[in-house]
Amino acid sequence: MWAAILLLAATLAYAQQPKPCTSPAQWEGRFYRTDYSKNFTQYARISYDETNKRVRETEEIETSTERDYYDVLRLFNENKEYRLNLRDRKCNVTALTRKWYPFGIPDEGNSPDCVPVTFGFRSNQTGFVHTTFYDVTNGIVNPTVFNPPSECQG
Repeated sequence: MWAAILLLAATLAYAQQPKPCTSPAQWEGRFYRTDYSKNFTQYARISYDETNKRVRETEEIETSTERDYYDVLRLFNENKEYRLNLRDRKCNVTALTRKWYPFGIPDEGNSPDCVPVTFGFRSNQTGFVHTTFYDVTNGIVNPTVFNPPSECQG
């Protein structure tokens, strides 16, 4: 009898131990990013694939002097960025200028469904950049979103 009670108590204690929050490896959503020091604002739709280290963003960028629209695909395993200007349909293919940095919830963090909600970083080049994610859904609806734009082929 005591063994059963002890086993039950141990099971209940184990079940209540906090488990780390693991963000989904693949998700889609929208974000708002700003750097007040540079008067820079970005609104974008994002497809994020941590498994294969790739990100697709369809973005609107506002600065104090202009507004631009881009379709950007970053393939970190290939060290390539495809940047299609959506106004003139010109594409630039370049090497990536930064390493892969996964979005996610810290082990001690908590968020509904463990999806990222906000992200911030500071560097000498950019100042402090703040990103807020919203409308995040688990998974990638259309995997071809990670194919380079046809304007970038050839």
